[in-house]
Order: sequence, then structure tokens, then C-alpha cells
Amino acid sequence: QRSAKRLTQAKQAISKENWKAAVDLLQEAVIQDPRHAELQYRLGQALLAMGHFEEAETALRMARDEDVSPLRALTPMRQSPSRFSSSLISVWPAAISKPSS
Repeated sequence: QRSAKRLTQAKQAISKENWKAAVDLLQEAVIQDPRHAELQYRLGQALLAMGHFEEAETALRMARDEDVSPLRALTPMRQSPSRFSSSLISVWPAAISKPSS
């Protein structure tokens, strides 16, 4: 697969700190396979090294969200606890003050 070949080449470029070449290779690969978590992660690393912080953040979030590991939380799931807790706080007083029938 072409994206796998580009990933291998990009890893070599990263090991030599040739960030521009790595970004170019990874951007080509991401076009072919945008849901490939490692491509997004490596792209985020290279962009971060080049000082392209917003683009790096986007790639790194995509990498996390596409990661198949169930041990890491997706972006929407990471935001949910605060929304859940604020909703719970707003209904909690009413829920505990009503006597049960």
C-alpha cells in the first residue's frame, strides 16, 4: 500500500529531523488514508516540530480519535464528563428533595 510506504519514508525523515520531507510524505499519505491513526500522529509530530501548532493539534486530535485502543478516550468522550456533571448538578437538588411515593 502506498500510504505504508510513505509512512516508512516519513519515519526515516523524522529520524533525520527532516521535518519538511516528513510533512510532505505524511500529507500525501493522509490524503489516501485519512483515518490512519499513526499517519495522523506522525504528521502531528512533524508539524509540531516545525512550529505549526494549530495544524499539529488537528492532526494529533484526529490520531487520538482514530486510534483503535479502547484505553484512550475520544475527543467527544473527553468533553462529556464536564457536560454530564453540570447537568447532574442542575437536577440533583430537585432529585434529592422530592420524597418518594
